[in-house]
Amino acid sequence: MKRFLIHTAIVGLVCFGSCIAPVKEREATGGNSQGEYIVSLHVTCPEMELRTRALDPSQEKRIADLNIYFYHKTLDIARHIYSKGSTDQVVVSLFSGDYDLYALANAGRDLGEQDKTDLEKYRFTFSATEAENPENHLPMSASQSISVRGNTDIRIGLIRCVARIDLNLSVDAGFSDRFTLESLQLINAPASVSAFSENRPATEALCNYSRTGITGNALSYSFYTAENMQGVNGSITDPKDKNRQNAPKAATYLHVQGSGLNGKADYFIYLGENTTSDFNVRRNGRYIMDVRIMGDNDVDTRVSTVEMELTPFPETEYEVSAPAYTELKVTATNDPDNLLYLTPSVPEGGGTLQIDGITYPEGTPILFCTGNESRTARVALLQDDPGQGRIRFTLGDSYGYSLSREATALFVEKSYPVITSYSEQPWDREAHTPLEFSIHAAQQDNTAGFTVRYELLQGSAEMFYDGTPVAPGTTIRTGASDPDTGRECPFRFTPTDIGTARIRLTFIGTDGQTSVVEKEIDRIIPYQVFLTPDFAEIRPAGTIVSSDGYSGIYYKNFTLRLLVSANRELVKPVTLGITLQYRLGRYETSPVPTVSTRTETGDVTIEIGNRTGSADLTTYPASCIGYNAGMGSKIIYPGYYVLRKNNYGPNEHEQDAAITTCRITSDTDRSIEYIINDPPK
Repeated sequence: MKRFLIHTAIVGLVCFGSCIAPVKEREATGGNSQGEYIVSLHVTCPEMELRTRALDPSQEKRIADLNIYFYHKTLDIARHIYSKGSTDQVVVSLFSGDYDLYALANAGRDLGEQDKTDLEKYRFTFSATEAENPENHLPMSASQSISVRGNTDIRIGLIRCVARIDLNLSVDAGFSDRFTLESLQLINAPASVSAFSENRPATEALCNYSRTGITGNALSYSFYTAENMQGVNGSITDPKDKNRQNAPKAATYLHVQGSGLNGKADYFIYLGENTTSDFNVRRNGRYIMDVRIMGDNDVDTRVSTVEMELTPFPETEYEVSAPAYTELKVTATNDPDNLLYLTPSVPEGGGTLQIDGITYPEGTPILFCTGNESRTARVALLQDDPGQGRIRFTLGDSYGYSLSREATALFVEKSYPVITSYSEQPWDREAHTPLEFSIHAAQQDNTAGFTVRYELLQGSAEMFYDGTPVAPGTTIRTGASDPDTGRECPFRFTPTDIGTARIRLTFIGTDGQTSVVEKEIDRIIPYQVFLTPDFAEIRPAGTIVSSDGYSGIYYKNFTLRLLVSANRELVKPVTLGITLQYRLGRYETSPVPTVSTRTETGDVTIEIGNRTGSADLTTYPASCIGYNAGMGSKIIYPGYYVLRKNNYGPNEHEQDAAITTCRITSDTDRSIEYIINDPPK
């Protein structure tokens, strides 16, 4: 909380000027037989030495009307004259003798005959508006004793019943960026003034001038106030203690209002003959005051402050119909008579506002605290509809000053979070092998199920939900969900590359609530396939044929076929180039065959999803040799045959043939590792 140091100097206290010249008596040359003499009254109101911004010198001494009373000191003789307009010289006839003279200027009317005792108690009375705006004539009075012994010239020096205040108000340059002047007001100005005695009004006989707005951080201003003699408080020795706690209740003071970074500040500057103990504002005096606001000071009790802080709502959003809480703090100092009223309102959202648990009607001021206490209140905003709610508090004081603070809160429909959990089946971390996993998703009151957005953040893969393929960047619906237990969501993820794959599944429930499952699948190894090349001799079913008593089994033809087998299903087709070397016999006409060695190469492909592949290398017409037990052999059908080995073991080919080379001839990638086994012998 801030206080403010003010520097006040009474630069000068001067009188407007009064002149009571000695009565000048002249020889009685023209008196009548009854002893009356001509008395010429010269009424003056001398000019001020210093210029004023309130009234010019001619206005300050202007006499619009004049009531003059003469009371003989020994005889029961009284005389009253009234003059309106020019009053520089008034002529009256008086009997010889000594008189008490009383003059009243600018009473505004003919006061008529007055008893001396009543006249001595006469008071100028005026409203606050009349006191603040004298309209070119100030209340004045004079009283003096005169002697009439002949025709006489008498000078009457009128005394103004008001004082003039010349104020020079400013904010120090080093503090002006943190403080702004706003208004000035004179408080406790007398609403009447005694014409012929010291004026000491009670509190009920006072008025306040209207507030004057201030533009900028400096003001020079002049005004008038009736005499107010409130005495001296000798215990005050420090200007900081010339405050409302130590001042007489009816003392006249200036109320300056301003605003700082966090709130308002009020300055109470008391008038008087000095800056400490004196509270007298004398008639016909001029008070020149230089007041400068210097900066922060925590002990200057002439200054009262009011600060209001409304803490922003702490959460980013609140559920509809659930209260949003914040805190309102008002701190006020040094002004116990100031009453601070708080006006709550909800300009946006249509919600209900509570202060410390109590609902107050919008726009109705409530007494929140006084000017020398602090109060912190818990504020709650309840709103039935989604959207932004805005609250406003306007704090007003007894002087008409107000400041406002606002806070906003976002209300959303009541919703429940989406809760997910991940589980997976054992997996070998091989490319092209499916990772089976399941996500359990649950959301209270959700029966419609979830929308799932699939993202492939890294790697290459195929994704399936419940057997249905899902492309990256697309969404699926899970189907209905149990509102209490949720549902299981089965996925199959098959990476098609080695290394690391990363996926994200975003489950979106009702009201847009989401839960994100992000999974990194690392150390993916290639899909390993063992390939075994082989060959086979393929012959149709044989038939027994005879010729000239010779008989044998005839196969018509035979085919050499290349074979490849894999230890597992292939995820991509693969082609192998295989070279087969074999010994081929040929029967033509001679029972002795012609034997040759042949080398041929062929391609064998295993298609995706299969474990085997084959390709026919070549087909030959088969030879047939007939046998007769007593006659030997005979070529029944000339043709070819593959020679047999003399010795071969189990699981070895009987044909005299062997695979000499085998290599992969199709395109491959790093996600599959092929290992070619040695072919069977």
